[in-house]
Parts: sequence; C-alpha cells; structure tokens
Amino acid sequence: MAASRDKCIQCGNRHRSYDLEPPPESVASGSLDPNGKFMGMPYWFCSVECYKKAVRKFLEPRYDFDRQAEDDDDYKEHVENATVEYYVKARPGLGLLGSLFSKTAWMSERDFVQPEREKALDAFLTRKQPEITGAELELHNRLYAEWMHQIDEENKKNQAETAKREDQIIKLAKEEKEREEKRQRELEIELAQQQAVKEMLSPKQIPQHIRYEHTHVLGPSGSGKTTLLQNNLVKDFIENSNPPAYIVVDPKGLMVERLARLEMFSDRVVIVDPIDAPALNLFATHGRDPAQLVSDFSYIFSTTKQKLTGKQAACFQFCARMLFSLPGANLETLLDSLDDRINRKPPNPLFETVIKKLPSIPRRFFENDFYSANYASTREEIKSRIYGIAGNETLAVMFNAATRKLDLAKCIRERKIVLVNTRLPQLKEAHQTLGRYILSLAQDAIQSRSDKHPVYVMIDEFQEFADPEKTPQLFRLLREYNGGAIVAHQNMYCDELDEATRNAISTNTSIKYASSPEAQDLNYMARDLRCSPDFLKHVHKSESDAYFACVRGMHPPLEHPFIHDTQLGWIDEWPKISDAEYHALRERNKRMLQDSPLAFDGAAAFAAPKHDQRATLGGADVNEPIVQKQGPPSSAISQGSGQHIGSAEVLDPSKPAPWKRK
Repeated sequence: MAASRDKCIQCGNRHRSYDLEPPPESVASGSLDPNGKFMGMPYWFCSVECYKKAVRKFLEPRYDFDRQAEDDDDYKEHVENATVEYYVKARPGLGLLGSLFSKTAWMSERDFVQPEREKALDAFLTRKQPEITGAELELHNRLYAEWMHQIDEENKKNQAETAKREDQIIKLAKEEKEREEKRQRELEIELAQQQAVKEMLSPKQIPQHIRYEHTHVLGPSGSGKTTLLQNNLVKDFIENSNPPAYIVVDPKGLMVERLARLEMFSDRVVIVDPIDAPALNLFATHGRDPAQLVSDFSYIFSTTKQKLTGKQAACFQFCARMLFSLPGANLETLLDSLDDRINRKPPNPLFETVIKKLPSIPRRFFENDFYSANYASTREEIKSRIYGIAGNETLAVMFNAATRKLDLAKCIRERKIVLVNTRLPQLKEAHQTLGRYILSLAQDAIQSRSDKHPVYVMIDEFQEFADPEKTPQLFRLLREYNGGAIVAHQNMYCDELDEATRNAISTNTSIKYASSPEAQDLNYMARDLRCSPDFLKHVHKSESDAYFACVRGMHPPLEHPFIHDTQLGWIDEWPKISDAEYHALRERNKRMLQDSPLAFDGAAAFAAPKHDQRATLGGADVNEPIVQKQGPPSSAISQGSGQHIGSAEVLDPSKPAPWKRK
C-alpha cells in the first residue's frame, strides 16, 4: 500500500472532510477521529466509507461493518438451538406446528429465547469487535510500516540530500580552496613574474671591464642621447677617486659647453674649438707613429659623402710619407708637392732631395708614377680635396700651424677631459676633417702609451666620422689598449652608414642603449638588444627622465635588456663656474693650444648660434692679460712653400677664403 499524506489513503481524494461521524466500532477502538485521521498517524480518510473499504481488506466478510448478527450463522444457530430447546424442554407436548399457532406458547418462547438472542448477539459483537480491531491493527501495521518506510525513505532522502549538500558544500569548499590556491599560485606567479620583470628591467651596474668592449647609443633627435652621455661622464668622475680620461667629440658643441662650465672639471678640461684656432699641424710627428699617420691620411681627408678612391688614397699616402720627412711641412707644402713639375715647371730641389732619401717603395712611386701623365688628374683631384679644406680659413689656420700643440697622450696621462667641438653648424661637411684628425690622434695616443689607465673616446653624431675600414680598427685598438669607445647617433640606416659599418658597430659594441627607434632601426636594434620591437616602442623620454633599453655583454648573456634611466637636467644641479671664470678658462685654453698669437679672429669668423651666446669669445676677459695680435708665422720651408694668410680681415664663414700663393 502506497500511502500519501496529502490525499485519502483509500480513494486518493485530496479533499478532506473534518466532520466525519466514525462508526461505533472505530470510536470504540479510537482508531478514527472526526478529522479522518487514522490511529494518530498522518494518514487520513475522506469518508467513513473509504475507511471501511480500507479495513475490509483485512476483515473477514462475516464481521463486516454492515453485517448484522441475524446474518451470522453462529447467531442463527444459537437462536435456533435455543428455540428447539424451548420446545423440547418447555412444551414437549406440543409439536413445532402447535407452538406456532399458540400465542401463549409464542410469548413464552420469546421470553425464553430472547435472553439467548441477546447472548448470541453479545457473542457476535464480542467476536466482531476484535476482528474489526484486528483488521484496523493490521491496517495500522501496514500503514505504520508504510509510514516508517516513508520516514526511512525520507530520512534516507534527507540524509542523501544532506550528504549531497555536505558533499556539495565540501566540493564547493574544495573548489573554492582550489580556486583560492590557484589564485594564490597565480598571484605568486604574477608577483614573481612582476619581480622578475622588475629585476630584469631594473638598472644594472655595468662592470668596468665590459666598458672596454665599447658602448653604442642609438636614439632619434630629442631622445636624450646627449643627456645620457654627459650624465655618464659626470658619474665616472664623482664615483671614482681615480677617474678615467675622456676625449669627447661633439659636433654641435652643446655638451662641450655644459661640461666645460662644471666647477668639478675646471682643472681638467682641455677645449679644442676651431673658434680658438688651435695649432693642429697635420704633419707633426711627435708622439705619433709615422706609418700609422700615413694610413690615417686617407681617412682624415675623406668624408662620409666623398671617399678617396684607391688611386687617390695611394697618392695621398705617399705624399704624406714624403712630407713627414720635411720639418715644418703643412698644407701648403702638400699643395706645392702636388704642383711640382706641373706644366713643365722645373723640379723643386727640396722635394728631389727628400724623395732620394725615401724607402724604396715610396721612392719608386715618385720616380716612376707620381710625375707621369697617368697621375696628373689624380694630383688635381687631391688638390681639389685639399682646397676644400684649406679654402676654409678656420681649418687652414689650424692645420697650417707650425706645430701641433694638442698632446693627447699627455692629456690621457693627466686624466684630462678633452672636449672637441667640431662645429658642424658652421663648418658644415668640413667639420668631419677636424673630427677624423682628432680621432686618429686619439688612437695613436692610446696605443702608444705605457700605462693602461682607463680612457674613453666619446663620439656624438658618430655617423659623421664613421668609416667601413677605420671604425672596426678604432674599436679593436681601443679595446686592446684599455680604452673604450662610446658612439652615439640617430639612425642605423642613413646615407653615412653602409652595411659594413653597421655590422662593425653591432659586432664590436657590448653595451647597447636604444630609445624610441623607428622604421628599419626598430627591428635592427631589437635584434641587437635581444628583445621584441614592441618593447622598444615603449622606451622613450618622459618629462623628467630619458629612458634607454640597455644590454651588456656579460656571461651568461642577459635574456632581455634592462631599462636605464638618466635624469634630465641633472647636470644643471652641479656647481658651475662664473661667466668670468669660464671666459678666463677659455682664454688660458686658447693660449695653451695656439701656436702663437694670431691675427685670425675665430670669434668673429664664427657667428655663434643664438642659443649658445656664451660660446662666443668676442674679447679677452677683464681678468686676463691682453695679448697683442700679430700676423701668422711664415712657412718654415725655405723653398717652394706657401705661407699663411696674413690678412686679419674677417671673412664670411659661409664662403671659403682664397689661398694666397707665391
């Protein structure tokens, strides 16, 4: 029996009556209340009839609720036996038939039989009630078992649901724990990655020995290259009790101006500025290797846009080799040698004497080739190249000096900071000759010194002085002699740099800085720095700092470039000398480097840029003695030589001054 608590357990009717009149039997047993609930259980009947139907399933038909005593065989038998007994015992004389028609006999029979009837009725009821009660009990047991089963099922269901909920809670808790652990792991990984990235990108100290493997700085205009260069130079001096020597080639002069005004460098700076007409005789050999000088001449007299041909270079080198044997030789002497025997001029006895004393190969060249028609055009081409330089009065005064006053070897020994302003804005392409000459002097000075004190050659706008042959040589020689090159420029792909020079820069520089590279430079520097191009796109200058991606040639190599930041305007925080002190410094420097007081007025020849008015030296400082200007010294060569420009007139710097020949 499947019982339900929300409907009649017999017919399934869901409408419940609360005013039943239970049958006497159920009232007697207390099994059915007026609300239809059966024996205190949660089950109910919608009607008495449904109650009876349910009980009848366990009740013998003879004891049915609706069955009367008269229908019971035992009752009938008992009454019949009582009647028979009456007639047999009470009226034995009368037959059965007679008793039926005898009123008296009948009445007596009722009186006699009635008590037996009542006994039989009592006996019937006595038997019926226990049967009904038993049937109800059986129904109760069945329903109770069903109830217990339902309770057990509900308990099981509840337990299962509870267990399921607990499992779900445990599962959710486990999942939450796993999620939390995963979040924690991810957070730890993220923090570790952030720390790794921070560590990876954080500035790193570059060991001193790595700096001898050279430094390359690339960034467009305004990226902070000059700031990086000058800040690193200042740090070298404030962080070292025995600082390195520096040779700084600055085509625009901005860095020269800033560094020269720092108080900390007042006793260290040597300024090479065309405006001061320093004595830089090209053929002075003191402190230099003549063989190296000869090989450098092709480099010095080339430009990034106009290289010497092989024939020109050979002729140039042999002429230079000859002039190194002549005391006091200068550019005019070189021009005289190129004009020798031209247009059937008689041989210059000076050159004839020198040629005879040359080694066999140079002598053979002059005896067999130099004066031949085959080299006539070559000599003219070289003369044109010389005129391109000598036609600039500023360069002519410097290179035609009787001697060379700049002693870079001594400057390096004394830990000087040599600041070279090649004045690109004023000299245009001619500034390259001055820069290349200084670099050749630097190479000689570094490789010929006995001590190995650190020295750095810093070259801004390096593309102006780059050369496919001399650039690798510069890197190699400096490294071998405890020197480091620091080269900075704007583009890897430009007219001045060919593939060989780019490869030389990339291969020979272990320390690399890059900021905001664009176009082809982006992928090139990403390869050099071992990073993605996207990373370099985000490395650029802020309002307060210039940022550079940087790698260094260490072992093991860095997996990724770090970020090097350098403060903008940091150099301005250091004490500076006054304007009067600066002008006095420039005057002392000028007197130290000039061959003798000259009539040439460099300050007037150069119209100083508006943003650099302090660089003009219109007159001597009031605290310095006034030097009487004199004419330039005459040529030291007695025969066949030219002379310096003797006029003191100020020429237009945009137009080359003509040479005055004998």
